[in-house]
Amino acid sequence: MFIAHNRFLTRSLASLVLACAFASTAAAKAFVLPHVLEKSGTINTTQFTFDTQLFLTYSGGLAGVGSGPTVGADCSLYLFDTATGHPLLSATSQEVCNPCTFTLGTGANGVARKQSIRIDDLITAKGGFTDASQVMHASGVMQVTGDADNVAIDCFVVNSHTSAFDLSECSVGAHEIGTAPCPPVASTKRVFVLPHVLEKSGTISNTQFTFDSDVLCTYGGGLSGVPGGNAQVQLYLYDNTGAVMRGSTSEVCNPCIASLDATTRTHDFKLEDLITTNGGGFDAATKLGFGIAVVGGADPDGVNIQGFVVNSHTSPFDLSVFGFDPQPIVAAPTAGVPDQSGLVRSLRGSPNPARSSVEFALDLERGSDVDLALFDTAGRRVATIFHGHRAAGPGTVQWNGRDAAGAKLASGVYFARLSGADGSRLTKVVYLPN
Repeated sequence: MFIAHNRFLTRSLASLVLACAFASTAAAKAFVLPHVLEKSGTINTTQFTFDTQLFLTYSGGLAGVGSGPTVGADCSLYLFDTATGHPLLSATSQEVCNPCTFTLGTGANGVARKQSIRIDDLITAKGGFTDASQVMHASGVMQVTGDADNVAIDCFVVNSHTSAFDLSECSVGAHEIGTAPCPPVASTKRVFVLPHVLEKSGTISNTQFTFDSDVLCTYGGGLSGVPGGNAQVQLYLYDNTGAVMRGSTSEVCNPCIASLDATTRTHDFKLEDLITTNGGGFDAATKLGFGIAVVGGADPDGVNIQGFVVNSHTSPFDLSVFGFDPQPIVAAPTAGVPDQSGLVRSLRGSPNPARSSVEFALDLERGSDVDLALFDTAGRRVATIFHGHRAAGPGTVQWNGRDAAGAKLASGVYFARLSGADGSRLTKVVYLPN
């Protein structure tokens, strides 16, 4: 049996500074738990079920861990129904966690350094599951106050198969939300690459040996005193060649849009549904590609994005899961002077995203000596694409995907700048070589 085993804690967890709500206290942190999957029964007693478990650990004051005060921490967990974005409800319509609060300490006065939390127990305590076959899909936000810098959070979804020792496990980690503005103000857009998208016709709930891909978006602003606002996620899907992904009749996502705020905190882009509804169905049994997610609105830093591919085996409860972790990319560098009206009318690169070479279409007001250069996100010049005289009007210049030394550039975001004596133009290129 294929067992998926992934760790997502390689991404650093950044602080969320609660300047408005906690002006006199230490910095707090906010984490997103992008995927909580729970079915009635526990993995040690029930075949083909799911358990989601959280581990909270406080390390303040231990050997080698800082010299500040060891004050412990409070961890407040909010759980949301993935389908509605509203607080997760039990069979008796009680809110399961809105929030549930767990205290960590140093071991003094009976306050332990570690807490193990099973979501099944939280649901049962608030009224239980509607029926034994119900699968709850949720996401969570964890707010940590006190000595938040010394708190570690991990989250696992474990699937039992034929016995308590026949298991598959997926670590879904705990991911940063970002720095909250106070008060919320318009912020630079955030851009992510989803490096791998895999979808096969049929859903894991009714089809053996198939794949389902989901892109989960969670908004954490406005909870527990954190300033909040709204955000919008635009999802673009491409096939492996860099062309816009299409179904049988039309484009799948160019883009697909989700709006998030305090009343709609989650959105699940289900690729099976998008291919069927937007693209007119599958034109091939399996769709492969990648995605770009652009997050804007008043509070883009409050959004977390996580992707999952789930593979069904012999039944809907015989599954393996792996995650594709969106990679953040910088929206704009300080690559020389900004756009200026004058000589350069326009500059555009295609295809974009690109897998190999890029053709830059440009248009000049008049003939002139110009410089077309490529910069990385730190503003460093990495390649000279063209340097010399160009005639007035439209034209094209090819870039072969290599740097100034002739080496193939790494995947990432780059910026091309066309400049002349009295004008320049900057354009962004997402480069994802094979």
